[in-house]
Amino acid sequence: MTEYLFDGPTLLGELGIPLLFVVFVGVLTGLVLFVREAKGGDGSSIERRAEINMGRINIQGGIGAGILILMLLGAVLIGIPALRYLALPGVCAGLVVGGSLAFWRHRHQ
Repeated sequence: MTEYLFDGPTLLGELGIPLLFVVFVGVLTGLVLFVREAKGGDGSSIERRAEINMGRINIQGGIGAGILILMLLGAVLIGIPALRYLALPGVCAGLVVGGSLAFWRHRHQ
């Protein structure tokens, strides 16, 4: 019997309840925003932009950003085990691309 890496029931079993909760909250938020902006309402509109200001995160130098990225990657891989199989090829490809760009910059300066 062939075992698939990302079969639906296993992945849904790991993400089922949180996924349903997020979808429910998203639909509920969309309905509330739609009703508030509908004709005959109070006319107010919610216009906010969600931003992450990286300048306010106090990390010194490039190594600090690398540590932050590794911590976030580790948290995602712990939270969603099915993504672990994609992480190793992705990290290897990133290292190859980053190394080739660094080599190219070093040769052309």
